[in-house]
Amino acid sequence: MVLRYLLTAGLLLLLGSCGFHLRGAEPLPEVMGKTTIVVPAGSALRYELESLLLSAGAEVVDEKSDATALLTVHSDHVRSRILSVDALGRAREYALSLTVKYSLNAAGGEILAQQLSSRVERDYHFDPDSVLAQGGEREMVEQEMRRVAAQQILRRLRTITFSPGSLDSVPVTESDPAQ
Repeated sequence: MVLRYLLTAGLLLLLGSCGFHLRGAEPLPEVMGKTTIVVPAGSALRYELESLLLSAGAEVVDEKSDATALLTVHSDHVRSRILSVDALGRAREYALSLTVKYSLNAAGGEILAQQLSSRVERDYHFDPDSVLAQGGEREMVEQEMRRVAAQQILRRLRTITFSPGSLDSVPVTESDPAQ
């Protein structure tokens, strides 16, 4: 019994020393303590970003003058393409792709992270005989994609070290399509 406790304690010590953190447990950078979110008109991504920032301990402010950081979503586009058709030539399966381009600036205008991009892809089946129900399904898939994209954005911003040498562009973050 004592051996089990010692092994568990040793494992926890090893995990802690290697820098392991549970997803979402990594704190936000101090500069994001008071963040203003700027999104394109009509974007539903704002709600997801705001709720994640609030749950991470940041304060979301409306006035840029009160903010210490400005998270700007430059674009968020959903693209759709047909994956398969039925014997009558009607679409049966679609692939949706959400691409979000964003940047983070300090209140003084200093660029902290520029031209970052996140992409989420999902597949969904379409029943042409039940068009009304399928519209709701697509909306649910897109909402889930926005939630995943917002999580990717915050994870990326948590990992950036805000120092003069880290202001370079960071590559695209992608998630695997749903199986």
